[in-house]
Amino acid sequence: MRNTTIVLVQVHKRLENLRYLVSSLRAVKDIERAVVVFSHDFWDPDINLFVRNITAFRVMQMFFPYSIQLYPHVFPGRDPQDCSWNTNTSKALQQACQNAKWPDSYGHYREASYTQIKHHWWWKIHRARGLPGGGPYVSPDLLHALTLLQRLRPALCPACQVLALGNYNKLSPRIYKNFVERGDWWVNKYNLGFAMDASLWSRLTKCKDKFCHFDDYNWDWTMTNVVQTCLPQRLLMLSVRLTRVLHLGSCGTHVRKKGCDVKAEVRNAVSRFASSREWLFPETLALQGSWKSSGKPKRGNGGWGDYRDRQLCLAIGNHTADEATLGRLQGMRSS
Repeated sequence: MRNTTIVLVQVHKRLENLRYLVSSLRAVKDIERAVVVFSHDFWDPDINLFVRNITAFRVMQMFFPYSIQLYPHVFPGRDPQDCSWNTNTSKALQQACQNAKWPDSYGHYREASYTQIKHHWWWKIHRARGLPGGGPYVSPDLLHALTLLQRLRPALCPACQVLALGNYNKLSPRIYKNFVERGDWWVNKYNLGFAMDASLWSRLTKCKDKFCHFDDYNWDWTMTNVVQTCLPQRLLMLSVRLTRVLHLGSCGTHVRKKGCDVKAEVRNAVSRFASSREWLFPETLALQGSWKSSGKPKRGNGGWGDYRDRQLCLAIGNHTADEATLGRLQGMRSS
């Protein structure tokens, strides 16, 4: 599959969201030349049947082997002897719960449903390098825009090593048109869809200690810190200003809504791409705007203080994670 674009999608449960994503992918010009890899951390017969019945493009499935579903009551799930998230550290030490000495920077203990996301992302990107995304809806010229960025990179930003196709810009498409911007790869602001080649990923994997020890359960905030602090020079990015990937986020991990209206979000996405129609499939792209810096490194958001999470992360990065690794970590106590 040399020179084949790999579209890498992280899947948890939400079948409805996945249906809409696949529907948008079917409309992407030349999607039949790509391979769409669905990486699952939850075994769901309905989702699996849906994916197996996709015929519009080439599909691969892979399944995260260290999921909460497989280990619901032991690490990497939540062991009954683990400290509760908001247990005071002094009280946790008195109670001698299993991970009492491993709180995060804010005095909180791990939540398996959150740490799984970072573990899964780290694992899947080691298994298949390409264009990551989650919960998105994509434009029909997604691959066209990627090809243009690749072709124009030598002229517009020869030092840029990341090509970003998704962002959170919300102004009228008339503002963004067929412009591109360049600057530091600010991962948590350009995490909806991006592309890198295998050589760059190989460089980033050498920073696994930084990735696995940074106290943040978000993979994108963690990677932002990695590219700010680990490499000799910050990674540079060439990004379309008119996003080709929209986030369907009403039912996301960090959203605490009582009800979700995915259909309404899809209607909004379809409407937004419709209003952008005259700027889709452009013949060329033009550089606009000033250099965008990602600023100084920031403190992590926490949630990643547990020794076991850090060790599993390192094992995944070293390609040594297996049942023996899990057995060793499951038997650990912080005291």
